[in-house]
Amino acid sequence: MSRSIIELEMRLSEHRAWRVKEISSVKKLAELKDRSVVEKEFFCRAGAALFYAHWEGFVKRACEEYLKYISYQKLEFDQMADFVASNIIYTKIKNNNNRECSDSIVKLIFEDIKSKPYLDPKNLIDTESNLSSRVFTKTMKVIGIPISGFETKLKAIDSILGSRNPIAHGAKGDVDVPRLAEIGDLVIGLTGSLKDEIENAAQSKIYRRAP
Repeated sequence: MSRSIIELEMRLSEHRAWRVKEISSVKKLAELKDRSVVEKEFFCRAGAALFYAHWEGFVKRACEEYLKYISYQKLEFDQMADFVASNIIYTKIKNNNNRECSDSIVKLIFEDIKSKPYLDPKNLIDTESNLSSRVFTKTMKVIGIPISGFETKLKAIDSILGSRNPIAHGAKGDVDVPRLAEIGDLVIGLTGSLKDEIENAAQSKIYRRAP
């Protein structure tokens, strides 16, 4: 669990670094001039699926790390920004029956306002194994990061998924070497942007309710 901003930044860097290294390696392998047509097609198809997996995997792990970081801040309920409080209540709804849920939420709001409820990141981040711009937007809402920083990148997110889906469902797909390189660059750029957004959010403490 990330106890400090420095630890959070280190963990985000670790989660991203090996992915960037692997993406760069696969791009180089696909671009080798002595590859046969069959080999190039293989690397392009495998690479497109792998690059998407790195994108989805990083989003999930990075968002979970950020929620763990918020949880470790041990905020009182009335100190929490809306998205944090919403996650707390959502977890209670999901883990209890209707009667118990109603009772626990009422108690939290009216009696335990100064309590420090645990924010459990488990199952809060759901990329649906299909990380479209719609799902990504929903995910950013869960962690309280404005989608405005990604508005110009939503088409790119859908294009990564669009290149992967035919391959994942058994079709040949149409990814060639230049397109594979483009997908790799998009994933590297997007993971970098998300890392920056999360670190900035932690630094500015957007998880705390404004006084």
